Amino acid sequence: MRIRTLFRRFGTDIAGYACLALVVLLGPLPGPGGIPLLLAGLGLLSVHNTWARRLLNYVKRHSESFRTILFPPNATIELIWDIVGSGLFIGSILLVIVGNGWIIRTLTLSIGTIAIAILINNRSRIRT
Repeated sequence: MRIRTLFRRFGTDIAGYACLALVVLLGPLPGPGGIPLLLAGLGLLSVHNTWARRLLNYVKRHSESFRTILFPPNATIELIWDIVGSGLFIGSILLVIVGNGWIIRTLTLSIGTIAIAILINNRSRIRT
């Protein structure tokens, strides 16, 4: 029984570390990519490791404050984010028109998705 428990712990830890390693690869890609993997990896590691449990609780507590840090309710900063998002979106459209090759097309899709995410996230300030 002891060996079975040891293998279960080892497998859980390996899966958790694999998820955290994938965060580094998928984090820069557009979309939520790294966030679910980060939570999954920390969740798996927190079963047996107190440091992972503390870090997971920290991430859960401060996730909303991170958004507030990036997108504060300041009109000047909101305008800057609008300009950056619009510039990235227009730049990605120009790259699609001018560039050729699958690398350029993939890059422009990523840049365009990031620009749309910035614009949508910044729209949360508009109240109806």
